[in-house]
Amino acid sequence: MWIRFNCRECKSVLPWIEISDTTPLLGVLLCKRGHTVTYRMAESLAQKGEWEECPSCGSLDAFIQKDVPKKLLLGILIVFLAFAFYLLLLEWILGMGVLFALALVDVVLYLTLPNVLVCYNCGAQVRGFQKTEQLTAFDHHVGERYRQARL
Repeated sequence: MWIRFNCRECKSVLPWIEISDTTPLLGVLLCKRGHTVTYRMAESLAQKGEWEECPSCGSLDAFIQKDVPKKLLLGILIVFLAFAFYLLLLEWILGMGVLFALALVDVVLYLTLPNVLVCYNCGAQVRGFQKTEQLTAFDHHVGERYRQARL
């Protein structure tokens, strides 16, 4: 299992840390700018990969999303959509073919990419967790509650 924290002060993303039996339950990490990031790992998360609370902020709420390199895929999407709309102007069947191919690529990525667990409050991410019924996709009501609390 792997975990990644965000610095609370400068919002920088720390590198992924592998969690094993030898990983301490309490720890301190340094971000790129030298700020300290403390964590307190629950035993259930460290040993079984079951979410109880966020190791960084102690929040109980988290959501599941696909582990996608967002900037890379957004760049690819923009290029393919621009190409598809250009082809739609020239020959509509070619443009529709590119859009259909893009939809197929999206389905394949959805089926093959792994899930990552994200804390609503601080954005800490966990890979390789045990999926339970209480963990669901992003809920806008819960996300808005945490966003309002941060303001």
